Amino acid sequence: MLEVADFTLHTFLRLPRKFQLNTLPFNLLGLLKLHTAFLISALVHLAGEYMIQGYLGFGASKFFTLQPWAITLEVLIGYLITGLGRINGNAKAQELGVTWRMIGYIWVVSWFVAIGHLMQQPMVDAGVFVGLEHSELTRLVDG
Repeated sequence: MLEVADFTLHTFLRLPRKFQLNTLPFNLLGLLKLHTAFLISALVHLAGEYMIQGYLGFGASKFFTLQPWAITLEVLIGYLITGLGRINGNAKAQELGVTWRMIGYIWVVSWFVAIGHLMQQPMVDAGVFVGLEHSELTRLVDG
């Protein structure tokens, strides 16, 4: 997906490959590519959601539009905690070790629990997860 973002930013919008703002402690062009990739993914999933439901529900597009903002927040918090742009491979991040990793896992699980319904609810409404009438799983769920 980042290749599509590269094409969009550098070929279609004609942004230079060497962006002047890359002197910041974190890679602003990389974040712009990330946001572009997730925006394109949101549009693709919006089309799929429209095919399933027959109308624009915007659940999937909200889900995929929020993802890069969460990653941007992670980068910003990592910069504030370690004082360095990239957390992976930093000496200070290595010192934090298991604690840092556990905080990251808790954050990711919490994030997906909080916004996962945005992606799933339109499919539930469209009946995608309805089981077969005579399946054992359907009998267990229906009671």
